[in-house]
Amino acid sequence: MTTSAIKIHYKYVILILVFSILIPCCGKKSPPQPQQVQLPLITDLTADINKDLLTLSWTASKNFSEFTLYESKTPLSADCNNCPLDFKPVEHARISGNISGNTQKLQCTIKLQKGFQYVYKLRLSDKNSHTYSNNVKFTY
Repeated sequence: MTTSAIKIHYKYVILILVFSILIPCCGKKSPPQPQQVQLPLITDLTADINKDLLTLSWTASKNFSEFTLYESKTPLSADCNNCPLDFKPVEHARISGNISGNTQKLQCTIKLQKGFQYVYKLRLSDKNSHTYSNNVKFTY
């Protein structure tokens, strides 16, 4: 190998080293993101029907600040065994104040109409994250 060929190889090595140092430094850095707190899942959403009133109950951790209750309501006359559920928000509330302990029991009461299949689920959220509950399904 000649000395001119060795000089060319050194040029390539130096060029690769310079770019490998400069490339990671390029670009605009974003501000640090707040740490995401994972909300615990709600797995105990239950329904109790008394006449035409539905009471939904669940246990929630103190880490959330609001909830939204979603309802899917399908007429029994519709032959819809495989139809997708069309959830719509029916209740929204912000939780304020101090919660004693790590959990609290919450309830929501809704008036029902006869002749429908109902499915309910909750969305609990705080300012950085959210989680969904189990579904509650019944016919009235």
